[in-house]
Amino acid sequence: MLTIIVPVRDESKTIEGVFDYFNNNLKNINYEVLIINDFSKDDTLVKTKSLVIDYKNFKVFDNDKKGLGGAINLGIT
Repeated sequence: MLTIIVPVRDESKTIEGVFDYFNNNLKNINYEVLIINDFSKDDTLVKTKSLVIDYKNFKVFDNDKKGLGGAINLGIT
């Protein structure tokens, strides 16, 4: 299985495109996408949590450590 880690911060306006991109381009691959919210100040986390209902290969995590490194480490563990 291919695991893709996508850290996001304040991506409310573009997050749906991320879901669509992977869903449309990885149709014949066994994959999962881990969306790691990194202290977004907009509604990225809320929007992402609502999107995962329709996208079964996606999971959402809320990073409790600030920064890109912390978001990536959360995705790895």
